[in-house]
Amino acid sequence: MDTSQTSITLGTRFATYVDELRSAWETEEVTLRAQLCREAMENLLLSTDETWLAFIDDLASQPDARELYRDPSFGFIQMAHSYSLDHATPPHGHGEGGWVVYGVQRGSVEIATYEPTGDKSESIKLVDSKRMTHGMAQAYLPGELHSTRTMTTEADNSHGTIVLRFLSEDLSKIKRSRYRWEDVVTSTK
Repeated sequence: MDTSQTSITLGTRFATYVDELRSAWETEEVTLRAQLCREAMENLLLSTDETWLAFIDDLASQPDARELYRDPSFGFIQMAHSYSLDHATPPHGHGEGGWVVYGVQRGSVEIATYEPTGDKSESIKLVDSKRMTHGMAQAYLPGELHSTRTMTTEADNSHGTIVLRFLSEDLSKIKRSRYRWEDVVTSTK
């Protein structure tokens, strides 16, 4: 999909966003690249572009995941997710080189971070959790373990929980770290 086609279906602000993502790829340093992508996403999340907001309304009408853009040169992917009230992903990472940026368009999501316990088991411990709301975005770099959970309540879910997820590459093609909720320990004494 080229940027001109994107602007027709998702608005001119989304087309500008794609251009900003492509510009971020001019830097080699992953942390800076992720920061630039996060900043670009925050600008998109706060956009008042009518075409973009109409797309968000349509996406909110039923839980779904949609690929919005896949860059033919750099391979990054932009996804949009409409989460149900009970949505949660177990702790996971995005491989040795993969990274993501999560951003909240609507609703509220908690993203928790974890680290290995250091023993020989496969257990991990909770390090932090952050509640994200409209306009907030956060990058998770290679090796950073995290989970997501919908925080939106029944009362404020009438417009749906919409999360944007930027993928630095096609994560289905790389080995990823995956954990179960049972792998999270509450104490590492």
